[in-house]
This record gives sequence, structure tokens and C-alpha cells, in this order.
Amino acid sequence: MKFTSSAMSALPLLLMQSKLTKAFVVKQQHAPIQTARLLRRVVGMDAAATSVACTRRHMPSRIFSTASTNSDKKPSWEVFWDLECPFARKNWEQLPAMQQAFDSQFDFTIHLTSLAFHPGAWVGQCAAFLIRRELDTTAWLAFIDACYKQQHLYKDDLKDPRPSEVAAVFADIAQGAGLFTETFTREYFLEHVADWNEIIKPTYQEHKYALERGVFGTPKHVIDGKLVPDTESSWGVKEWRDKLETMGYLEQSA
Repeated sequence: MKFTSSAMSALPLLLMQSKLTKAFVVKQQHAPIQTARLLRRVVGMDAAATSVACTRRHMPSRIFSTASTNSDKKPSWEVFWDLECPFARKNWEQLPAMQQAFDSQFDFTIHLTSLAFHPGAWVGQCAAFLIRRELDTTAWLAFIDACYKQQHLYKDDLKDPRPSEVAAVFADIAQGAGLFTETFTREYFLEHVADWNEIIKPTYQEHKYALERGVFGTPKHVIDGKLVPDTESSWGVKEWRDKLETMGYLEQSA
């Protein structure tokens, strides 16, 4: 085959274009593996997709999916917290021991809600929803841990703040917990945490879920679909064992 002079002069350009195309394709093979999981906003994705420091890794990651994961037909135990409530914080402190003691008999699920007189809790609930949507349930639990550890930052330290100021505090908490990534940044968090359609409306559905179960204060416990009356936030394993015995879920101690 004969090449014209014009064709020969175009060969270097074609070779360069081929190299650039190959280089572009190689980059495209690596980027989406992790970021696509984030952008698809799958709640229950593999925890290995994002490196998150969670102080309670043993806590069941079955948020809002009790029925689908409860293969052993254990009674459900739903726990409702408000991030600004000091009594909910007491229950958060007790929960790991409670789960260790009763997880074989009950299927635990954690829910966030926000009381009418806790505006900071509402912003925190929206922030938590955004984190779970963009990352996973492990990150969601890590954020809750970090919030309760630093509850004073948004409960006591802020004096009549604007919602944007409260959101900035929760961004600081998320950043301190190591939850931001190359794609899920602090800037992205602040830009989307108050989005009406993507965050506010679905977070309000969580709040309605709590109200439908009679949760008007926190902490509250709904076992097997029934709100448990006459409980205390400071209860540990012993008090809850006694309560569960009176409810017929555990055998009476000898």
C-alpha cells in the first residue's frame, strides 16, 4: 500500500491521538469502582467501599430493614433517639451492652427523630440522612457516635444560631470523625444538607415513622411493634432484663 505525503504527515497525529485515547480509557477503568457506589447512593453497600472509623463496629447495621434481615424471626427492638436530647445520649451510652446481652433474642434497629423543641436535632437528623445516603450505615453510626460524644457543640455552645451555623457544626463533627472523602466533601455536605427534595422530605418521613409509633419523646423503645411504657433512659442490662421478664419476652429469673 502506498501512502501519500499528506497521509504520512498525519501519522504522528494519529499515533498521538491513539496514545491519548488509551490513556483516557485507562483512567476511566479505575475511577468509577468506588465513586460510582457513592454516586448511586446505595444505603446498604459494602462497608469496604469507604474507610470509616466507627467506635461501635459491633452494632447491627440493619437500619430501616429489620423485616428483610430478620431471618430468625426474632422480635424487633426499635430504638428512637434525638441527637439533642441528653436522655437519648444516656441510652446511647447503654446500648452496646444491651445489644451484647439481648441481640440473640431481639433484632435491634436504630432510628433518629427530632423533638419539636430541639431544632438542632432536626439539622443533625438531616445531616445523618445525607451521610447514610452518600456513604453507608457504618458511617451513619459513626456520625451518631461522634454527635453524642460532642453533643455540647450544638446543644449548649451555640446561642440562638441560624440553621446554617448548626449545619456547620455538624460538618465539623463529620470531618472530625473522618467521614469526608474525595467525592463526599465538606463543601458537598453543606451544599446538600438542606436540600428540600433530596434531604428534607425523606428525613421528614423518618420523623413521621416515629410519630406513627407513638414516639413523642426520646429515648423510646418499640418492641415487636409496641411502644414500651415506663422506661428510663439510664436503664442498663439488669433493668431491661427485669422489664423484658415482666413483658414475657424472657423467662423469670430463679
